[in-house]
Amino acid sequence: PYLAFVAAVELLHPPPPRPAPRIDPTAVIAASARLGPGALVGPHVVVGERTAIGRDATLHANVTIYDDVAIGDGFTAHAGVVVREGTRIGDRVVLHAGAVIGSDGFGYLPLPEGIRKIPQIGTVVLEDDVEVGANATVDRAALGATVVGRGTKIDNLVTVAHGCRIGPECLLAAQAGLAGSTTLGTRVMLGGQVGLAGHQTVGDGAQVAAKSGVHGDVPAGAVYGGYPATEVRVWRRASAALLRLPEVLRRLRRMERALGLGEEPPGEE
Repeated sequence: PYLAFVAAVELLHPPPPRPAPRIDPTAVIAASARLGPGALVGPHVVVGERTAIGRDATLHANVTIYDDVAIGDGFTAHAGVVVREGTRIGDRVVLHAGAVIGSDGFGYLPLPEGIRKIPQIGTVVLEDDVEVGANATVDRAALGATVVGRGTKIDNLVTVAHGCRIGPECLLAAQAGLAGSTTLGTRVMLGGQVGLAGHQTVGDGAQVAAKSGVHGDVPAGAVYGGYPATEVRVWRRASAALLRLPEVLRRLRRMERALGLGEEPPGEE
């Protein structure tokens, strides 16, 4: 049914025609930057030195692209997007309003004299057909690259920390958070507000239910949920048992009274 719905919407409401290529006079394009043919550049866009952008790019108002960025064809950046230096982006990538790609990873070393920043000298790679939601962030690696695989879709307000490697065609729902060096396989699905503690691997095809806290590896094909996350059937049984716990405690205390084993705490029946 969903596929039929998508087909109907695409038929009845095709996307509007793309405006004619132009560069707004308020845009600041570095002399060494290269924009492919068909670029549509909105007001107050900034493109840094030695940055290369492929054909048919659309950069909406107030997009900022730093130096030494490489972007493929068909790129779309909505208003307020920031792409930091050295980022590599494939073809047909879409970044929604306020997304930040390549910000420094959260790396600090507490010392007696204060907190020292760990240099974040890596980069970010977004492969072809990636889509990143509004106000989502993908941080640069401390070393190497943070990688988001081909066709992966990231919802609004998701945080992908430094050094994560996300496989192809994953789905990450709103407010999911991946701590540093987390690895997701192919077609992993994370529900809203899922948290992964870092240095973990989630296998191909695994799914994690919303609001789950993951503190260990998740096997391929598994469905996990809860906090700490475990197999979803175990989590459901544990949740059902937890709801029955007050009644179980009342029955236990009645038995203790009957056997003279203890006194009833104040306020308990």
